[in-house]
Amino acid sequence: MVTNEQVMEKLVEIEGLLARQAIHENSKELWDINQVAEYFGYTVRHMREVAADPFFPRPVQVPSQRNLNQPTNQVRYFVGEVVQYAKHRQQRRKMF
Repeated sequence: MVTNEQVMEKLVEIEGLLARQAIHENSKELWDINQVAEYFGYTVRHMREVAADPFFPRPVQVPSQRNLNQPTNQVRYFVGEVVQYAKHRQQRRKMF
């Protein structure tokens, strides 16, 4: 007999797979640094170091909800640009 907990675990797994399938070079969604780190399998601390790479996508400053004239403290990245960076990085590694 399958428990509710097992069904939930499977649903979470499937949801993750579906979310990854939707990720491609033309994706326009925005990710925060935590989501980018998760995509690469890095810690947030290490991801901040990677984001310092001059080839890494430039962050998008999203307006604050409280004051639209000021950006939020947390930057966002276009998913498609992050995917492009990962592919270019992989290609550069193959060259060396």
